[in-house]
Amino acid sequence: MKAKTLHSDREWKQILRLESGQVVEDELVPRYDLATFTSIYGEFSPFARQAKGKTRQAKLLDIICSDAPHGIVRNACWLYRGYRRGFDTFVKMIERENVRLFKVAPPDQTDDLYFWDEIHNGHVSELIELFGWMQTDESHAYLVKLQQEPFHPLVQAEAVVAMAFEGDKFDPEYMANLVRDHETPEPQLYHAIYCMMFNGGRYRQNEFRSAIWPHLMHPSMIIFKEAVRTLAPRRFCRKKLLEFLQAHKESESFPQGFLAFLESELASHSEEGLY
Repeated sequence: MKAKTLHSDREWKQILRLESGQVVEDELVPRYDLATFTSIYGEFSPFARQAKGKTRQAKLLDIICSDAPHGIVRNACWLYRGYRRGFDTFVKMIERENVRLFKVAPPDQTDDLYFWDEIHNGHVSELIELFGWMQTDESHAYLVKLQQEPFHPLVQAEAVVAMAFEGDKFDPEYMANLVRDHETPEPQLYHAIYCMMFNGGRYRQNEFRSAIWPHLMHPSMIIFKEAVRTLAPRRFCRKKLLEFLQAHKESESFPQGFLAFLESELASHSEEGLY
């Protein structure tokens, strides 16, 4: 089956024209005006025009594999989503990034402020996400592999979030089990909750709520917030969340910062806006 990319040939042609000032504003995708389009792709356009290869896919792959500035490679990855060529090349690039991460962000230093920032200093996040958009059996198997040792914890976490974009290859049971498992590391758990939210239509209501609800008692504020953000907009969760809020307000034993966030999140969703 031919891969379906998320970006049209029309958008790509406008990017190539941008450097020479020949963009046709009426042909831009609806979400962009010319100023926005230029701010996003202005610096990228020369790289796109000069990259090796005749096709859009070949040019983007050339940029991703090059030593172009970080923002340029990120744009190329963004435009590459949905293509399947380059599987082995991306695997090698991720493995190199994995080695780098072990050097600059040792797994025993997760409490250091810089640790989580290291994911943004390379391209591992964008590269792993490409496997989610490939939506094949092979790409799914590779994402599962990345979530295990000997891969770095940051790589493992990014492999979870990439599964949110797998389309028909997304495995609802696999993700729900990650959320339910008390042994799931916090970074993977955070992304697993996000994946369930992103693919909420794949779950029965009781299954969805029962998997995420226990994390309202999680000691981590990050996990608590993600659980609340996932549950609060859903109509079938609202009554129980209001009861949870009231019960813990009365007991005065629950962290006040947690309750304040829950109350604020509930107030931000009107009855009409629930789904």
